[in-house]
Amino acid sequence: PEQILESELFGYERGAFTGAHARKPGRVELAEGGTLFLDEIGEISMSVQVKLLRLLQDRQYERLGGTRTLSANVRFVTATHRNLEKMVRAGTFREDLYYRLNVVRVDLPPLRERRDDIEPLATHFCQVANRQTGRQVTFTPEAVTRLVRAEWRGNVRELQNFVERLVVLAESESVSEKDVEREQQRALGLLEAEESRAGESSVISLDAALRRAERQALEKALRKSGGNRALAARILGVSRRALFYKLREHDIG
Repeated sequence: PEQILESELFGYERGAFTGAHARKPGRVELAEGGTLFLDEIGEISMSVQVKLLRLLQDRQYERLGGTRTLSANVRFVTATHRNLEKMVRAGTFREDLYYRLNVVRVDLPPLRERRDDIEPLATHFCQVANRQTGRQVTFTPEAVTRLVRAEWRGNVRELQNFVERLVVLAESESVSEKDVEREQQRALGLLEAEESRAGESSVISLDAALRRAERQALEKALRKSGGNRALAARILGVSRRALFYKLREHDIG
């Protein structure tokens, strides 16, 4: 929400809004003398764009509910997956802010267009997951080849979550091409449906089958993550908030 974003960026004074019991510094103030990274810059509202433009142009801002002008000695790095030029033409992103941000520009192609990066990234994410889980999982050359050939519409984040699931769910210390293929099918929702059909001796309702499969997936992710809910959420490819909601829904402690 717009007001929360402003308070996070610029901070607020005591009494600025209900619940503001004390002064709080914003991210800009906390980044003083350093670098502030603003992700998904194309999502901010027009009113916040105006305040951000002033911050970038004049290096000045006020806390929410405040009257004193503060100075910012901060390097700004921003990122977006959206086409800001089209947004400028459509009138949803300020042209002056766009040109103020577009000083040193780095265009990063999607992961599927830089396949040479996939193997080192997958290896790195595997090593990180190994440290987190205490395992020593590696990928066979055939498994790596299959990873490199995948499309990765979700880019690096999708690859990271996928590799973490492979490591946590691996039955042995070596991930094979078949393991990768199986997880790709699981990600598409095909594997659970096939396993449910194979294991059914009688017809049950679709809702019941989906709820059972969902509960099994939740329980397995929690087992594999050793109860670490943040890791379980990454295994399942959902946010922590979505995971907590599903745990409550299925009454899983």
